[in-house]
Amino acid sequence: MSPSNQAADLTNGSRVIVTNGFWGSEPGPHLTDAENEVLAVLEDKQKVRQAESMPTVLLIAAARTGMAWIRPPHVWAQRLAMRLPNTTPFVGIGVMAPTLTDPDVGISLGVRANLSDKDRRAVDELVGRLGLTAA
Repeated sequence: MSPSNQAADLTNGSRVIVTNGFWGSEPGPHLTDAENEVLAVLEDKQKVRQAESMPTVLLIAAARTGMAWIRPPHVWAQRLAMRLPNTTPFVGIGVMAPTLTDPDVGISLGVRANLSDKDRRAVDELVGRLGLTAA
């Protein structure tokens, strides 16, 4: 995987493209690479400035192609929460991963362990409005 230059249709985002196919199973190298790329977005200077100015949940869109195996949503949420640094200005990070069998897009959300009470209430409200469930 490698981050590409900002595409014309992504004026406020970044794109990560898989350049070689992969096969494997959890915790195969491709899933570790995908996880690392998702967490690397936490270093984007523009996104960091936003997170420093207001409570921010960084949401990443992810998809698979072909027969590639991808983690189930509850595992993504657990891994993101576990790896999210307490020093990040982001409240949390989430991954949206569409599937071929569900018209809705699942969201896996991991939040910092050291949230303030105010941020925790905001996350709880967001989770309720999105209809997310705890893993």
